[in-house]
Amino acid sequence: MRELKVEIATADSIKDFGSLVGSQDGIEKFMSFEGTQIFKVPFDLKEDSELIVCKVDRRPMTLSIMERHFKHTQTFIPMDGKPFIMVLAPNTKGPLPDPALLRAFLFKDVTGIAMHLGVWHEFPFVLEDATQFAVVLSSQSHHSDLTDPEYEWDGEGADLERRNLHAREGYDVTVVM
Repeated sequence: MRELKVEIATADSIKDFGSLVGSQDGIEKFMSFEGTQIFKVPFDLKEDSELIVCKVDRRPMTLSIMERHFKHTQTFIPMDGKPFIMVLAPNTKGPLPDPALLRAFLFKDVTGIAMHLGVWHEFPFVLEDATQFAVVLSSQSHHSDLTDPEYEWDGEGADLERRNLHAREGYDVTVVM
């Protein structure tokens, strides 16, 4: 079994995977007026979008499924300031993430992430039950499942590639604090 040590998410540590949301570190100031500062988070969306809210409970921090999106910058924004962990891997040319490049990041306070196109990710692992997120994603993301996948939870479509890494590759990766 491989253990993946958690590192703190900072603008610098996640720059290859996306941008922080909720912190101005590393984000360009867009404009200011009357005591208001507006920062522009890099974001890409090529299709209709949805804003969904998720309430997530704790689960074993074992890597099993990763996915990536090609038409939008999927964004996770914590709504209640509770910490969470995301496992990320850079985009690959092949149909699976490179296990040697997996990294686990701890997001604290009200900081979220807007991921670059093609970044592999596992759904957030939460440290407290009932952690809520606002998630911005393409409308195509959850309508893009295979009708008869080779492995349970695999999915594929115009804006989604989801792979059950445990079933396909025998991944045995656990996230540790």
